Amino acid sequence: MVNGRPLPQFDDPQLLISYAGVATENSQVVSHGGRVLMVTAKAADLKTAQQQVNQTLDRVVDASAYTFRHDIGFHAIEQ
Repeated sequence: MVNGRPLPQFDDPQLLISYAGVATENSQVVSHGGRVLMVTAKAADLKTAQQQVNQTLDRVVDASAYTFRHDIGFHAIEQ
């Protein structure tokens, strides 16, 4: 992770965005080490919530600039 990299802006009111390992520079939230955000969705079922998060990450986050996971939640969905 590169410190000082601007974090993506999320505009979906159905998502909860939690930040950690961040700082502010020029009124913008930037990375400051480690895992910097968690994206959570509330939906009728876990699979739909997972799909909402993954679709948002694919749309909003530059995959060449950030590493993120699409596998979170699969074990709970398979059971």
